[in-house]
Formats: sequence, structure tokens, C-alpha cells
Amino acid sequence: MILGFKTRYPEWMTKKGWETFFEDKINVGIKIHTIRKGHRFKPGDKIHAATGVRTKNYRCFKEMECVSVQNIELSPSGKFYPLMRIDNNFVYGDAFNMLIKNDGFDQMRDFAEWFNLKDELFIGQVIHWTDFSYSTEILSNMEGMLKEGDLVSVSGELTGYGELIGYITDINKKHELIIVQYTAESSIIANMDKGICGKAHFFRKLTIYK
Repeated sequence: MILGFKTRYPEWMTKKGWETFFEDKINVGIKIHTIRKGHRFKPGDKIHAATGVRTKNYRCFKEMECVSVQNIELSPSGKFYPLMRIDNNFVYGDAFNMLIKNDGFDQMRDFAEWFNLKDELFIGQVIHWTDFSYSTEILSNMEGMLKEGDLVSVSGELTGYGELIGYITDINKKHELIIVQYTAESSIIANMDKGICGKAHFFRKLTIYK
């Protein structure tokens, strides 16, 4: 089965026209999977990684085998980063950053702009051609201690509000209170044990995901 890879970033991206280097990243083992809409691939399928698909410049640069696939959902969070689930597990923090790198992107903004979600839900597959996959153990072992810059989800029983996604900007010395910045103007102070204080927006119960 043919898997096409763009050589340049598309026009809707900040990096439009820049080289993606996906071919090089696949060949040297930096890009170890790809994310595609739908559920077309299955383990054992032969992969023809190519550029210029459906053009006279078609070129297969590598033949591989699909080792495994995982279900993935990307949904808009209202900001530049999407909300992600793999096999129905939320993906945040270090695991999110790992996936971005493994998919061949240098930063989260590139990854988010590439999928150009707008108001749409993306449902598809992570197509692996190595033995690596995002197991529950890998995702759970990524939790560890929270740190500044981590992408987290703050959720709970709300009145008129859904899940909020943001970055940790500050953590107190006892590692109990964190400040989560979820828009340019708004942040919340989250108490890891007792709920929310500060501008809580009617939070009654708190969960922090890494």
C-alpha cells in the first residue's frame, strides 16, 4: 500500500513552503510512524513510502512493513494544540511531546497546524513500521512529577464549562498548587488534592493529566 509523504509544508501553515525532511527522518529512524485519517492499514501490510503520489514525479523511497496500528483521535481544544487520545487514553505532557517528535515534527505548533482541525474531529490511525507503540505502560510512566511547561488537562464536574487544556506556568514548593495558563489572558490555580481555588469557573472536582 502506498503512503505518500509531502516534501514541503502546505500553504495553511506558518512554515508553508519549507522542506519537511520527512524522507530523511524516516531513513535515519527519527520519524518512526505516521498518522492518517481512517482505518485503512493493518499489521502485515506492505508500505511503499513515496513522494509525488498521483503525479508524474512519483518516487518510492522506501519499502517497509506495517508492524502495528493504534487508534487516534484529535479534537480542537480552542487553542493551537489539539486534544489527543490514543486507544482511548488521553495523551499529555512528555508523551505528547514524544509523539510529535516520533511523527517527524519539530514542535507542537507544526503538528497542530499540519492537521488543521478547525472544528472537526480527526479519527484515524497511528501507523507503526517499528516495534515501538504507545502502550498504556509507556503513557502512564510518563506521568512522574509535573513541571513547568507541561501540557495538562484540568477537568471536573462543571457548570457550563468543558475540559480545559493548558500549560503549567508555576508550581509551589510542596508540589500541591499549580498555575495552569489556558488562554493568553486566563489561568487557574489548581490544588492537586482539594479542588480549585482562584478563578475556578465552577470546578467541583479536579483531575490533572500529564
